[in-house]
Amino acid sequence: MKVIVYEHVSGGGYVGQPISPSVLSEGFGMLRCVAENLKTAGHEVTVLLDSRLSKLNPLLDIDCTVPIFYPHEPEKFLTSIAKINDAIYIIAPETGRTLQTFVELSSKQENAP
Repeated sequence: MKVIVYEHVSGGGYVGQPISPSVLSEGFGMLRCVAENLKTAGHEVTVLLDSRLSKLNPLLDIDCTVPIFYPHEPEKFLTSIAKINDAIYIIAPETGRTLQTFVELSSKQENAP
């Protein structure tokens, strides 16, 4: 199965904005754990990653990284690559309806023709 993993903080949700090191480490830790568990289970894994992190070449056992350079790219890329993947795993805060927005976006892609 081909799976996209999107973690909001490390995945570009704060691109162009400062990110608290503690929040970034928590978000990246969740991304890494989920992605590695999916890979261990035999899935093909794609992640979105804030361009500032992708430049550092972080240690992730994944198949594909989509670097995010600009705001609104996470939504754009999730919409376009969802069509060639089987599932989307979203990790995002509930504040500001962030999680709800991304879940609704992914469910629209699942129901698209």
